[in-house]
Amino acid sequence: MSQCIAPVMRDGGGGSIVNIGSMEGYASTPISVAYGASKAALRHLTVSMANEWAAWGIRVNILSPGHLASTASSFVTGDDITVSGGMRK
Repeated sequence: MSQCIAPVMRDGGGGSIVNIGSMEGYASTPISVAYGASKAALRHLTVSMANEWAAWGIRVNILSPGHLASTASSFVTGDDITVSGGMRK
């Protein structure tokens, strides 16, 4: 999909692509080998596209959530997880 839309974004002056990854792309478990491998590949693809398309004004990033809504993340509370590029609010 990104390869199809990149020329349109380039001709339109740039844009932003956000891929949805997973923490499984960093450390896969035995029951999710294929899924983890695909998310690791998506991480690499994201960096490659970001490097290749920067000259076109296209930013490419990946969001890799973990266990955000399950009991495995019960220790996470009151957090504001931002991607602010250094901006202060």
